[in-house]
Amino acid sequence: MERVLTCAHCQRRINRRDDLVVALVFFSIVPYHTGCYARALRGCQSAVIGNEPINGVGFTVAAVIGTLTAIWVSVEFSVFMGIIFLLPAGIRLYSLYTIERAIE
Repeated sequence: MERVLTCAHCQRRINRRDDLVVALVFFSIVPYHTGCYARALRGCQSAVIGNEPINGVGFTVAAVIGTLTAIWVSVEFSVFMGIIFLLPAGIRLYSLYTIERAIE
């Protein structure tokens, strides 16, 4: 069964992976078209939308660095402190599994 992925801004279907931008809005992960995401950042929604897309290169690099830091902090200090640094990696994996996988 194919899952339909719709843009949170214009409510149209997202067909291509390169047209998908996944954003963090408060505590929700929301899909946008690339153009709709740019319009939302310019508009009044810019206060609630993260400036860095979750499926972008910057967030992926932050997730990798956070994972490496979590390993180091867990070994040197405490496992509970290391878990905090796993948050970006968890968000990235959740986005990949729930949203981005629908467009494969």
